[in-house]
Amino acid sequence: MSQTPLLERHMVMGMVPSRRRESAAKLEVKIMSMKALYIRHKAQPGKRDEVKRVWEKYAREYVEGASGQIAYVYGFDDTDPDAIVAYQLYTGDAATDDFVNQSWYEDYQRETAALLVGQSEFRTITPQWIKGDRA
Repeated sequence: MSQTPLLERHMVMGMVPSRRRESAAKLEVKIMSMKALYIRHKAQPGKRDEVKRVWEKYAREYVEGASGQIAYVYGFDDTDPDAIVAYQLYTGDAATDDFVNQSWYEDYQRETAALLVGQSEFRTITPQWIKGDRA
């Protein structure tokens, strides 16, 4: 058996066990206050690249500088040549509203809608765990 005192053996990164639990609980609350969005658009046949150009025209620069967006993935569905998927991770509800309140949003919606088939799928997600996130 180690000669190291019990408390020291249970310390990790300088924290006693009760403080580790407290830190983990704060991290969990922080993560669960974040919001994520999953969006799937279905473009008219052969129009997926045009939809991307509209997104780049209006949204890309905003997304690159948006402090409330932690992550934003804009991608093409590998199994459907006309589908676009966007995944967005936000610091909270207020940040999700900021995107749709931009002065260019109505023009973006109108130009995109003209290239889509039907309604897009929108899902809000409350993260429970995020790889690499630290309190």
